[in-house]
Amino acid sequence: MANDIAQVTGVTGLTYGGNRPGRVFEMHPADAAAAVKAGGAVASLAGVTRRAIGYRCDCGFRPVVRTCSRCGGAAVRE
Repeated sequence: MANDIAQVTGVTGLTYGGNRPGRVFEMHPADAAAAVKAGGAVASLAGVTRRAIGYRCDCGFRPVVRTCSRCGGAAVRE
């Protein structure tokens, strides 16, 4: 989900709004699964995410979304 999105309506019809940095949403599980499938990241309130959550790009970078922010290539789930 891009930083310029003001609000998102999930597959359940619930709306999650505001593009404030650092904001965490408590989402319905179906909406959360759809957001991750669309390339969103799983939030970790502990401050550290598992390596299994991320993706691996051919350039060696480990982005948290499907499109590598370093080279622009397509990353695959680890």
